This record gives sequence, C-alpha cells and structure tokens, in this order.
Amino acid sequence: MLATNWVYLPNNQDDKDSLKQLNNYSYIELRGRLKGLMTHWQDTAHAAKMDRIFKEYDILTGYHSQIMRQLITFEDYQDPVKRFAAEEILEREIIPRSEVITEELKEILAARSGLAAKQQDQMLYSFNTLMVIVLGIALLIICSIYFAGFVISRSIIFPILQVRSIIMQMGKGELPELK
Repeated sequence: MLATNWVYLPNNQDDKDSLKQLNNYSYIELRGRLKGLMTHWQDTAHAAKMDRIFKEYDILTGYHSQIMRQLITFEDYQDPVKRFAAEEILEREIIPRSEVITEELKEILAARSGLAAKQQDQMLYSFNTLMVIVLGIALLIICSIYFAGFVISRSIIFPILQVRSIIMQMGKGELPELK
C-alpha cells in the first residue's frame, strides 16, 4: 500500500516517510527479532520458509528503492516515462511479490497459532494436574494435623484433665477412687 501510494499520491509525505521507516529501520529490527525467535522453533521447515520470505522481502525493498529513486520531486511525477516505469515495477513486481509473501506469512501464522494452541492446552492440563496435586497435599496436611490433634488430645490432654479433676476433688476434701 505504501509503495502504491508513493506512485499514485505524490503529495502523501506521511506514507513516503512510513515506507522509508519500514524499509530502513522497522523491517531490519523485526527481522532480527524474528531470527532470534526462530532459533527456538523445532520445525525447521517453517524457519526455512521464513528465510525465503526474508530474501523475497529484501528483493521487494530493492524495487521500493527503485520507485523511491525514480519519483522524488514533483517534476518526476510529471515525467510520463518515469511514472510509467514506476507503475510497471509496482504492478509487475511489488504487488505480486507482496501477495505471495502475505500468503506465505498467513500459512506460517496458522501453523504457529495451531502449535501455540496445542502448547496452551498442554499447559492448562499440566496446571490442572498441579492444582489437583497441591489441593490433595493440602487436604492431606489438614487431615494429618486434625489426626495429630485428636491423638494428642486422647493421649495427653484427657489424662491431664482427669488428674486436674482428681486434684480439684482432693482440694474439696473428697477422696476419689483412682483407676
């Protein structure tokens, strides 16, 4: 679109600046980030396809540069030979190559999205399994504490209460029967 606007809209400086920014900075930065991420891809076919897309886009930027060099000033847009040459490059090279790149990127995106969905499902399954294990351990700890409290109360607290009761009775002057 930016290259088309360069050819057909001579006064659209924003799109011209955007095309320069895209080709000179944004694409180079994005390509570097993608190459770094591609090192983690297990599917080498997609990585090879991305390398081909990078090469194809590099060719495309060459055609962008040709158009940018041909149509610089207002007089260049008035020259029918330069304008026709730029239109020819746009229609024969840039648009078809852009469509091919777009379709290949859509294919890679669909495949990578499917892979991401599988990994997300696996992660959710692992999370649910971990949650069940953690809740099971928590329940086991609570039951253990309850059981320990019951055992302590039966073996220590009840006898102490009985001794206290006997001492209280002895304090009143009664002599209780001891078992």
